[in-house]
Amino acid sequence: FAYGYKANFDVVPGSEMATIEIPFRDFTVRWDDATGEPVVTCEENEDFCPDVEALRNMKQFAFWGEGVAGRVHLEIDSISASGCGSPGISMAGTRSSRSSD
Repeated sequence: FAYGYKANFDVVPGSEMATIEIPFRDFTVRWDDATGEPVVTCEENEDFCPDVEALRNMKQFAFWGEGVAGRVHLEIDSISASGCGSPGISMAGTRSSRSSD
């Protein structure tokens, strides 16, 4: 059983690092455990947004490769948060490749 806030993001496969920004408002605690897809987004209902306590003390951070058949390779150079007073997160230096193996 998985729990916590999730947000979807896409990375264009390639060898160059890219900056990916995921606003905190894109995260939701209400997602389908079977598919990983949001059931109710934070934007649709603020009750499912990360609260101040979660934003101040993120105890765990994970990346999942869901919804695509094949292997996923993701390199992360750095992770930073910005605009914690207002929703926003940035993952700088992200590189991805995908194969159909």
